[in-house]
Amino acid sequence: MAWTHVIANRGKPARDWDPRDPPPRADFAYLGALAAAAEAALPDARLTLIVTTDHRTLPVYGRDVVVIQRAGPDGRPPDYADRVLAVFKTHSARPVLAARPGREPLALTTTALLSYAQVLATGAPSRMRLRAAVVEPIPLGVMWSPDLPFPPSAQRPVDVLFNGSVATADRGGLRARVGTPKSHSRQAMVAALRRLQAEAPDLTIDIGLTDSFAASKHAGVEAYWARLARARICLTPRGDTLETYRLFEAARAGCVIVGERLPSNWFYDDAPVIDRTGWSGLGEVLTTLARDERALAERQRQTLQWWERRVAPEAVGRYVAATLARISRS
Repeated sequence: MAWTHVIANRGKPARDWDPRDPPPRADFAYLGALAAAAEAALPDARLTLIVTTDHRTLPVYGRDVVVIQRAGPDGRPPDYADRVLAVFKTHSARPVLAARPGREPLALTTTALLSYAQVLATGAPSRMRLRAAVVEPIPLGVMWSPDLPFPPSAQRPVDVLFNGSVATADRGGLRARVGTPKSHSRQAMVAALRRLQAEAPDLTIDIGLTDSFAASKHAGVEAYWARLARARICLTPRGDTLETYRLFEAARAGCVIVGERLPSNWFYDDAPVIDRTGWSGLGEVLTTLARDERALAERQRQTLQWWERRVAPEAVGRYVAATLARISRS
């Protein structure tokens, strides 16, 4: 291999990693395929690719170092961004306001504004210092890589699925008192689904609630993907940011996606997601869509096409390689 691959997570020793080997963790299957595709597109490059959760330090620096930062949702460039060739960051490469005032419930808007203000304040110094660095957003990807068939929508027995947590883990402080964008959004969504169950008993609605994101992450992988494979429509509400693994997992499974507003960037801009930000009118939207087999089939086709062109690890790997080639020419 021409590239050197390193895992350097925060608080742990750095170690070499071969993307062709079995993944060290289930969620590294996506990253491994991404890394392999990037290297295949730039076979003559001599680069070190570091996958890290750390925003402060790296084991090595230089113009031959590329970073995939599995970052938190603060939109802050890592402190080392100007000491490497490029950083590809999950979540967002810049702060995103996770609300549209006047178009969403007041509680959700208030908590989103509070979070945004905090992000702006804490990240301002690094954004000013590193504004010339290359920091590009990439998809969250999927937590696990499925190994099962995904049938056409007409062959799926469940009309609507939401499977995940509603509340953010309670860490005390202001978040515990006023809630979070995630908790306000998902509570409204689940309430709308409960009403729809009573109003449209002919629809099959699967609501699987977990206690937290961590509980969802450690639930049975096979059962989770089997649940997605049975659903025609999947709800993908925001987490504490506008982004969520659920959206990408639903796309990979070929579900029609009903979600919320997404950040504007290269892989979201043509995503075939039905925007129900605030969840008003959700029941009517789901009822109409679930009873229209032709519309469901067409939206499933668009979703799978978006996955292959924008979000599949091979597509993201090619994007990474094209970005690196552009930087090298400049």
